Amino acid sequence: MAGRTREESTLERVLLLLLPLALSCGAQQAWAQDQVLHPQWVREFLPPRPAWRADHLSHGQNPQVDGFYAIAAKGKSVFVASNATDSVTSLNTDSGEIQWRFYANGPVRYAPVISDDRKVYFGSDDGYLYCLNGSNGELIWKFNGAPNNLNSIGHGRVVSMWPVSTGPALGDGRIYFASGIWPMQTVYVHALDAKSGDVIWSWDFSDGAAGGREKVNPTIQGYMQLSSNRLVVPGGLILDAATGTTYEFRRGDRKKGTSTIVADGKQFTSSKEGTISCLAEGKVKTLQYARSTKAIPRAKDEWKEKAREIIKVLGLPADKLKADELRADQIEVTRNKREAKIVKTFLNICSDGGYALVLGVGSGQLIDALVQESSLDLIIVETDAKKVLALRRKYDDAGLYGSRVHVIRHDSRPAGLPAHMFNLITSESTQAFETKGRENYFSTIFKALHPYGGTIVLPLTDQQHNTFARQVKEAGLAGVELVRNTQKTTVRRVGSLPGAGQWTHTASDAGNSLFSSDDRVKPPFGVLWYGGDAAALPHFDRAASPHAPLVSGGRMFFQGPDRLFAVDVYTGRVIWQIKIEPHQTPYRKDGSPVGNYGWRKPLWYSIVALEDGIYLANGSQIPVLNPATGNHERTISLPAGHEYVKDIRCTGGILLAITPTSVLAWDRSRKSDKPLWSRSTGGGKSSGHRILERKNEVAGILRRRQRQGLPCSRSICRRIQASASCRQ
Repeated sequence: MAGRTREESTLERVLLLLLPLALSCGAQQAWAQDQVLHPQWVREFLPPRPAWRADHLSHGQNPQVDGFYAIAAKGKSVFVASNATDSVTSLNTDSGEIQWRFYANGPVRYAPVISDDRKVYFGSDDGYLYCLNGSNGELIWKFNGAPNNLNSIGHGRVVSMWPVSTGPALGDGRIYFASGIWPMQTVYVHALDAKSGDVIWSWDFSDGAAGGREKVNPTIQGYMQLSSNRLVVPGGLILDAATGTTYEFRRGDRKKGTSTIVADGKQFTSSKEGTISCLAEGKVKTLQYARSTKAIPRAKDEWKEKAREIIKVLGLPADKLKADELRADQIEVTRNKREAKIVKTFLNICSDGGYALVLGVGSGQLIDALVQESSLDLIIVETDAKKVLALRRKYDDAGLYGSRVHVIRHDSRPAGLPAHMFNLITSESTQAFETKGRENYFSTIFKALHPYGGTIVLPLTDQQHNTFARQVKEAGLAGVELVRNTQKTTVRRVGSLPGAGQWTHTASDAGNSLFSSDDRVKPPFGVLWYGGDAAALPHFDRAASPHAPLVSGGRMFFQGPDRLFAVDVYTGRVIWQIKIEPHQTPYRKDGSPVGNYGWRKPLWYSIVALEDGIYLANGSQIPVLNPATGNHERTISLPAGHEYVKDIRCTGGILLAITPTSVLAWDRSRKSDKPLWSRSTGGGKSSGHRILERKNEVAGILRRRQRQGLPCSRSICRRIQASASCRQ
């Protein structure tokens, strides 16, 4: 850069970035304008499942790079990357017929890159870059861009802690890609030999920036570009493509993909609805490939019985079982009343969703039964490649793969599972739980079990149970409940994590301490989950609402416009959401609602979240909600003569309600509106209100003096302030 000004260097860099894109867009646009195109074929896929919903991305700073299926073409093939079914599909450009399909262990969000010798390169959320034979879809090699096999919950899926976060770039016999999206956990950029997959160089944030002047740890998401031996990484990082040294770092935009490409004399378009269409010259009868589903066959009786044994372990009290409430859209109404009750029990437990881990495919019958008779999302871990492929195809044909069923192939026993994720862990075979040579096996599985009732059901023999029970005892873990019954072993994780605290009031507790008693939160920090349905909820901006999210009983409660949400703190799943109907809205004389800091709408409410109930200050009423379901249980009403509830607190077994003129107390264990006691506060203004009024009065006097041309020195200001204080 010597001999050139900063402006010249910047201009050159911008031109280098925009030139390939401008030439490509210009060529496609000119070609489309010169041709009269007609539909040749249309193929429907499942709707895409983008990482971030477009309507909840902040001010366009994080463009949605996978709102449609990313496509690429070479020769007579068009390749479709699927973020819904974790696959890459090859279609014939002339007919639209499927030539082959390859499944990864996670969503594929970016368009593949195809070499001249028809090798297909793409990355996945499982952290791997894949190289396939473009002719038949066979795997040539794959490379793990992550430093280890740790996984997290990303957008409701089990993904690598370092997912492939860019579309790969190919040039000079090298393939480039990046993995990781969270700067605090480091991001990596790799250059591999395109033929063998061998590492040429790797970059991470510890390499710093040009000249070592600063440390660089960007958030990388989007498409890479190669230009003049410079690798331009989305997020503003520019590396030397030959050596991997940092050339420059400037904050920049992330490059989005395109939904339309031109190849083989045709135009291919990918829609947000999941449709791939081909247009070309010549009017022909359009070939239509509608998305069809193939129902999963009912499980055999022997596996139904095994599923019932698992369901019994997860049973609810008998008074909640009603055969006439069976969900007919998911199961067949059985003539056997006992079976109906068992199935209804399982549906009650799993009606709000959750995750189940199935270790080993086996015959697949148990998996079918769990899919058909629950709303659990199943993650299946299997080592046999043939079984993995067969199960993926089966549930892909049923339209359930990626949404209800996710199959992960591991070369060995499960490792790196997300912590605290699974409500149920089970298997149909004892081989999956063979404990020989697995000293820490129980600790690994137990760590993945959800607190507050997560259950492991193991089909162990007596000898295996004894070995397993010894491991449980030696592990010395808290909250373990072990039960042996009729050739099965059950382990339940009881209560919260040891040392876990709660945040039940806006300022932590009833005393406004702003202090958490949690002993587990210690650096270094990592990401447990991100994205998913919880990220799309319309919650308040913390700058506009004084109420922080509350945490109690393993659930997080937060408010949106006239709504209240409950989210699983360990997985990010939305448990329930309800609409809050204002009972009464007290307004000041100036028209602004009381307790809303001058904003008329939307309102927020004072809330206390405890493990046994949620208390909501709503006008002159305090509704009490069930924290597990959001159902309304009862309402506490203020006695006559009290206007409305400004704030509520819970301490011990006492509920306190603060009104503009009094404080009232109720015994929370009693189902009565009659308070234990009530004390008047005199109805006077708070010190905060008095200070605000005094400031407004002083400001008004000073403005009038300025308009009149009178002096406004510091001494005069002090005398005016003293006078205002005396009047108050």
